Amino acid sequence: MQTVAEQMKKLRNQVNNVFQQTEALQAYVNGFVQWKALAEEADNFRGNLPDRYTDLRNQFDEWQESVMEHFAEQQQEALKEHERFRLDLGELQRERAKRQQGERDAFLKLKEACEKQFFAITEHRLRTFYDPADPEGSYERLFNEVMEQFSGAFDKSNELIQQNRSRVAFLKVIRQQDVSELGKEVTELDERLQRFVQALTFEIVKSFRDGDDRLPKLCEEIRQWISRRNELSKKNPTT
Repeated sequence: MQTVAEQMKKLRNQVNNVFQQTEALQAYVNGFVQWKALAEEADNFRGNLPDRYTDLRNQFDEWQESVMEHFAEQQQEALKEHERFRLDLGELQRERAKRQQGERDAFLKLKEACEKQFFAITEHRLRTFYDPADPEGSYERLFNEVMEQFSGAFDKSNELIQQNRSRVAFLKVIRQQDVSELGKEVTELDERLQRFVQALTFEIVKSFRDGDDRLPKLCEEIRQWISRRNELSKKNPTT
């Protein structure tokens, strides 16, 4: 018959075995939780990876294949090893973020450059925002807004030209003043304005993104035209 001490020793060994089994099982449970979170993170990464990042898509597919091979080889023991796979996925995430930030910065730089072209032409700021899910669409919307801004500026300039025409007519008919030179200048300004309207095309605005200098040159001509128009508005027919 076993003594109480022997029975306690046996019971203690059984308890220790249970604890060891529990700790081993907990390691698998913890690993499963980590892998579940990693799988969700990977699905989110793949779902938000733009088609234009072909190389990152290929690298992710390779990462996914390595995960499948890892489980095929290690079976349940694979649950315990997840950290290196998380690190590799993290590298892909950082590369995606880096590229998207670079694309956003390039868009904002171009947007700022377009606004600089507006100097002394229009006081409005561009409102188009960058959409990382549709970068080319963002540029199209930006270029369309640029066209709208110039169109508004041209409409305003045309109104001012018509006001000058009315002033010339008033001076000629009511004041009986010689306005031939003033009228000629108004006509020349009007003709130049119409040439600007014809010259500013969507293609010119769009090509500014690639470094084409036609838009800056045209804007400089428009600024000079605005300066001349402002001088004319103050000019008397005798000066």
